[in-house]
Amino acid sequence: GCLDYDTTIHKLKYTTQVMNETLRLYPPSLTFHTRTAKNSFEYKGTTFKAGTCIMAPVMQLHRDPQYWTDPNKFDPD
Repeated sequence: GCLDYDTTIHKLKYTTQVMNETLRLYPPSLTFHTRTAKNSFEYKGTTFKAGTCIMAPVMQLHRDPQYWTDPNKFDPD
């Protein structure tokens, strides 16, 4: 039969884990995610004003051993 979104995402837990791990290792955007700060804030002694463009290196973060035990290993568990 036909699978709907709720069945695929919410009931097939391991399938969701596999999809998330695949997106971690092979993100659709290999460059940077950019966001604009809505409010001014301070982070580690640096002040960012409202309207500042913040860029995050997706691929590097997803493979950083500081955040992942074995960052290059495909491990959906």
